[in-house]
Amino acid sequence: MTCMDFVTIVFDNQKEIDLLKIQLISFTYVDPNIINNIYVLFNDAKEKVENYIPQILNLCPADIIKHLKIIYIEDLIGKNLKGKYPSDWWSQQTAKLLVSRIVSTAKYVVLDAKNHFITDITYDTFFNDKDQAIIYNAIHNDELMEWYLCAFTYFDLDNIEK
Repeated sequence: MTCMDFVTIVFDNQKEIDLLKIQLISFTYVDPNIINNIYVLFNDAKEKVENYIPQILNLCPADIIKHLKIIYIEDLIGKNLKGKYPSDWWSQQTAKLLVSRIVSTAKYVVLDAKNHFITDITYDTFFNDKDQAIIYNAIHNDELMEWYLCAFTYFDLDNIEK
């Protein structure tokens, strides 16, 4: 069984932290054999978000907390931001790429705090029998679907559904 790291990007907002707490509880649906680390990456200067840590740890299930690692954007960029960091959508997307510097598994899953597990999750939830990532898509506009199809062609994937 292949273990994976999971990464959730969060920012300085109480609603975001509340969603994260629900997400951490929802990890109880994930097969423990596929969880290596669960990183919570704060996309804000450390001094803005440190006060959330006790809330997160107090509600995290015991079988999940042993995998939990709290990291800050400073850990990825290698410098103290001293409160000067543009925590916005663009920086969040950059953080999702930078996290590849610290994950310890060949494959990892990046989540937003609003993503929650609501049913049993196994390795097969994320990868097909060819070990290719499964993309779960809902309603997309035609332009976005065209981008998906180009990406699937580039990565030599069969189709979006599988």
